[in-house]
Amino acid sequence: MQTGMIKVFTAMPFIEPMSIEENANKVMNLMDEAASQNAAIAVFQANTLTGAGIGDYMLDDAIYNDVKAAILSITSRSEGLDILIALESHVRYQGRTFNAIFFIQDGEILSIKLQKRKRVARHEVMTFGDDMDNYIEYAGEPIEVGDGVFSTEDFSFKISHLSDVELDHDNMNLLIAIDDSPWGASRDLKLVKKVAGISEFSNADVIIVEPNSYQSGGEKIFSGAIVHASDESIDFISEMNMRKLPYGATHITYVDIAKAKGRTAGYGCIAVNEDVCELEDVGEVSSIEDCKIESQPFINDVFYSKQLLKPLLDGSFEEKEDLISAGSKESISLSYNIISKQAMALAGRAKRIGLKKFVVGFSGGLDSTLVLFVVKQALQYMGGSMDDLIAVMMPGLGNSEKIQTNAGIILKELGIKHRNISIKEAVLSHFKDIGHAPDVYDSTYENAQARERTQILMDIANMEGAIMPGSGDMSEIALGWSTYGGDHMAMYDVNAGLPKTVIKRMIADIAACDLVSEKLKEALVNVLNAPISPELLPLDSKGEVSQNTEESIGSYELHDFFLYYKLRYIMEDRLILQRAKSAFYKKYDEDYIEKTFSIFNKRFKSQEFKRKGAPEGLSLCDVSFFDMPSDMK
Repeated sequence: MQTGMIKVFTAMPFIEPMSIEENANKVMNLMDEAASQNAAIAVFQANTLTGAGIGDYMLDDAIYNDVKAAILSITSRSEGLDILIALESHVRYQGRTFNAIFFIQDGEILSIKLQKRKRVARHEVMTFGDDMDNYIEYAGEPIEVGDGVFSTEDFSFKISHLSDVELDHDNMNLLIAIDDSPWGASRDLKLVKKVAGISEFSNADVIIVEPNSYQSGGEKIFSGAIVHASDESIDFISEMNMRKLPYGATHITYVDIAKAKGRTAGYGCIAVNEDVCELEDVGEVSSIEDCKIESQPFINDVFYSKQLLKPLLDGSFEEKEDLISAGSKESISLSYNIISKQAMALAGRAKRIGLKKFVVGFSGGLDSTLVLFVVKQALQYMGGSMDDLIAVMMPGLGNSEKIQTNAGIILKELGIKHRNISIKEAVLSHFKDIGHAPDVYDSTYENAQARERTQILMDIANMEGAIMPGSGDMSEIALGWSTYGGDHMAMYDVNAGLPKTVIKRMIADIAACDLVSEKLKEALVNVLNAPISPELLPLDSKGEVSQNTEESIGSYELHDFFLYYKLRYIMEDRLILQRAKSAFYKKYDEDYIEKTFSIFNKRFKSQEFKRKGAPEGLSLCDVSFFDMPSDMK
């Protein structure tokens, strides 16, 4: 042990969801590793025994008994170890189930700290009150319900859930917070800001532990980050930079006792407010030019400024507002970071269901182009080859030769073999079967093509033992801009948490990357410049695409603006419109903004039935759809 230093050993086992005994064995191996490193404290990530996706299984008796048995085995294994072990799991107490941190040392459970506040959807529910008993019976033994505080004569530290930190006002020298929040595209920045705020106001060293990517799956992905703030700097340690062992990733944080105990806590633990939003009116239209409302809030959230993050990591808490420009190294890095998170989740899903191949329907548009890069990265994580990616092009009744040729270039440059399956004859035969005239260009004409494509992709996936990731993005899901039972369906939607404007920015960043060939750059630029279209209606007289989505429903830039304020703040319509007029007064006239908002509002409210029936998809932008009736007018 280094003189004057406390070693905090952070452990992130490579867990398997609900494989409790296997995960417990990994915990015990990591405990031995912590002992070999002479650590004083060993902190494990949240949900180590069950995985983050436990959901309502937390209430299952058999699962609870398995978790209890695992904790008792871990406690027994700790005998002879002088390390304080902090293990997050769940416990039953006075008829309720709580997330809890078990404090284990030398063969004994010293105490259990119950989580005071748990975020459920958009609501924070207080789960623990002062009127509760101080002891809990666990495996027949009375265990103290503690506060997570441990002290010597001149040094105190606390281990807690991150959601509880801002509720507590203890004067500590060291705060360690275990978090179970999923990763979002702006999560790293917000986490650093939160740690900076807690450290600055509490005058304590602060360590926050995030769940690792092995917990990713379903709608949630996790980053596996550790953030340590002291009086001099902030260290951000990503999962890829941690020490890797066969059973988990580890990191040791050194806390300088002399510096930590020399500071006096002044304000208690106050977390930085992540979501500051002024909801008042922005003023009359006549003065709207004076208001400064950012026109692309999703872009701002995802592609946060390097000026924001770097000073924080250097220990300065001052914020700058310079924006990262598209195609810059920082923006490219952030785009590839999102792709890596999508790929990790997709690879995890494929691994857990025992599949090694992917089938992608490739139209040559923005969304399916991004899916190709995600699948390509997923295969690298899985140790697969490009032969395991089956791309399928399915020209129909409205596809242009120009776009198909460009799509072929993208596939060739990425080294992806593809199948070309025309759906024209199948769709025309289907029209004949159901008695639909082939020259009536209605919703049946369009939707029949979308459903035929989905059928082909799913059948090929069954034939090949593959998973079919979907390409539908957040903007389309919000508007219901998909065919129910057609492109609305997939086996896992990797784009579901990304708005159209963010995907467009990501494709621009990929095109700007130095590692991309000139031919691929040119093809990607063509994708960016092409009109957004499902290509379901016949071509015009010049052989060009006649169907333009944004001419039908309005600019996606506006729709994403409306969506951001609707989802993040559940803002009333009047205020959203005022903000839109302020943000876009130089670009769109008020009539166009109002018309587009009317379309957004109508479709957002009427398409909930599609969202409720949508496949599982990733949440990536720190906002999510809220529960609402399916039959709103």
